[in-house]
Amino acid sequence: GGKGLLDVAEALPFLGMLLDRDDVILALHNAAFDMSVFMRQFPQLTTPIFKAYEDGRITCTKNRQKLLDLAEGTLDNAKRPRPDRVHGRAYSLEALMKRHAGKTLDKDTWRLRYWEMLQEFGSIHRMPEGAQAYALGDAVDTLDLYGYQGGAQVSPDEYAQARHDFWLYQISARGFATDVPRLRKLGDEIQQEIDRYA
Repeated sequence: GGKGLLDVAEALPFLGMLLDRDDVILALHNAAFDMSVFMRQFPQLTTPIFKAYEDGRITCTKNRQKLLDLAEGTLDNAKRPRPDRVHGRAYSLEALMKRHAGKTLDKDTWRLRYWEMLQEFGSIHRMPEGAQAYALGDAVDTLDLYGYQGGAQVSPDEYAQARHDFWLYQISARGFATDVPRLRKLGDEIQQEIDRYA
């Protein structure tokens, strides 16, 4: 397929189409985070995302590299850090593109400014050319990394590992809901106890 950028309104039908296709493997870097953002933005994609994970149609280039390194005995950890870390990280897209392709990525100029630019420009299509190039480049680099890692399934449990990473991310990212009126009531009760003993 072609390459291009999608605004939020364009993304929903496109993502829905990709998630519904049994012949498409979605390869993302830090897939659990990206899929969680998609579910937050488009709750109607929650069931298709879970189904795609269950069907083994979502993989993560970050996890793939960890599986490859584990199999080679070179997994980065506190006791034996990899020498090819970038900014202290061994499995960022930046570090892995440096490792596999010798390519240096600029992850500082645009990465954290998209919300600000969306407010200013209203559309990714009106953002500065560099911001558009960064977003597209991130996707292309992820696809390239997938190829550098060997393309098709690199481990018998690659898709199960991606699914488990997603589940664990959901547990840590969701947190818990609080009942504000009950919380205030509890705070008042605790304060009364403190005042009683003060």
